[in-house]
Amino acid sequence: MSRLNLSFSERIGIGFGFILGLIRATFDVLAVPFQRSNGPISLKRHLMLIFLRVFPSSFSPRAMVSFSPSTDETYRKVLKQECLEPESIYLDDGTPVHFLGDPNAENTLLYFHGGGYVVPPTDAHFQLLLETLQRIEEHGGKLRVLFLQYDLAVISTYPRQLQQASALLKYALNTLGKKPEQILLAGDSAGGNLLLALLSHILHPHPQVDSIKFDGRFSSVALLSPWITFNTVKTPSMRLNRYKDVLALSIITEWASLFAGNAPLDAYLQPHEAPGDWFRGLPVKNLLLMAGADEVFVDHLREFGGILRDVFPPTTIEIVKDEAHCHLILESLMGESNSKQRAIFQDWIIKSVV
Repeated sequence: MSRLNLSFSERIGIGFGFILGLIRATFDVLAVPFQRSNGPISLKRHLMLIFLRVFPSSFSPRAMVSFSPSTDETYRKVLKQECLEPESIYLDDGTPVHFLGDPNAENTLLYFHGGGYVVPPTDAHFQLLLETLQRIEEHGGKLRVLFLQYDLAVISTYPRQLQQASALLKYALNTLGKKPEQILLAGDSAGGNLLLALLSHILHPHPQVDSIKFDGRFSSVALLSPWITFNTVKTPSMRLNRYKDVLALSIITEWASLFAGNAPLDAYLQPHEAPGDWFRGLPVKNLLLMAGADEVFVDHLREFGGILRDVFPPTTIEIVKDEAHCHLILESLMGESNSKQRAIFQDWIIKSVV
């Protein structure tokens, strides 16, 4: 994706955004002594989360994209750092796909990144996957990763991203010749939303997306702090975790509205609001739903996990204590390491492959 061409007023807005962000962050930092009893486990994390919440909500989505490295740029930078050769293709609809891992691996992971459909993936996404591949090799296994570079919401609105995810799955099934049992699916945050939309489309074909037909079941699905609702009406976890999580509720509505465009807020967009039996018959062997106990949406995620388990018993639910939204990605941005979420995800993938 080429850089966005911002107008003069949008460029001025970036300057005001930095000033606004600094002012808001300063006030939030000054309030920390009064928030510690309701804050995360460490002062360092408390302070880091302030900046990670404040600054994204201080800029427009177009501004966020304009000064963020593209998916392709981040992918190539991380691989260069690891002395690995990049390999990418374009699907028939022009969507870029980036590869990681052994091209001769029998099993393939389709990965959908988070970022609210506004922010491109970070270094941490690719580093997580490269580390996971290394751990798999240490256990004697191999895995190929297909990383989808879907259109961000400032470029295209829904259902374009679902069309791209569907095209990637068809590529894995038809072009690569993979059997469903050789395919793993994973997504974090908005990527988890996209993955759930893809599973919904398989069960209930979306009228604006080509249907997908196959026999068999996917090896595994991992939903990592998936974005399952656009509803920001206060729940207990939204009140209790407002200082513990990276998500700022103030931008959820804005980003959700941008992504959805004029589409109705249906079960493809908001799986939490889907009918109770919507996911019955999932063509999956095992499913992991993981979230941090410090997430503002953890109440919704617990409820959704119970709904999934009722219609799909092979559902494992992991609510990780003292960890926030997508902590396995977030930890590197906060200077932390070895989150429990990271270990759970990697062990889940290893178990599915080796």
